[in-house]
Amino acid sequence: DNVEDGNDLIVVEVTASVDNTDSTVQGSILTINATLLTDGNLSASFDAADVRVVEPRLTVSIAPSVLQADAGDLVSYDVNVSHNAGSGYVAFSLNVTVDMPANFAILDAQNGTAAWPFSIASNNLSVTWLISNLAQGSLFTTSVRVIVQDAIRPGTSNL
Repeated sequence: DNVEDGNDLIVVEVTASVDNTDSTVQGSILTINATLLTDGNLSASFDAADVRVVEPRLTVSIAPSVLQADAGDLVSYDVNVSHNAGSGYVAFSLNVTVDMPANFAILDAQNGTAAWPFSIASNNLSVTWLISNLAQGSLFTTSVRVIVQDAIRPGTSNL
């Protein structure tokens, strides 16, 4: 109505992200305190509110393109991150890391379905994707390509 009076209502909705620590696990109760500032001055204080920590439930799968390799062979690994059945929450700030055995060297990796950035460790033994958020029901799919080093025994399996 463009008139400042007692009928005005301001709704402040807060969405909080919780750091993943030993004390902030599924079901933990945290207390939030809030104040409202207008023009730099305290306008209102709000009663403390208790909130329950909720966590997404995720599955990570890593599958090689072959199960046996020799020195010099190229092997691709498909990497998938998905929500488990019943996972009801967005996953924020994920670091998905794939570590390779010492007899492999990472050649390259893909950004994945959502084009999240990644970095390959200087020793070429691990790659980490930085996933800002993974919405409920969504899937992050990517791949990493490695070369088998000369130090591996011929016909090594269980890659």
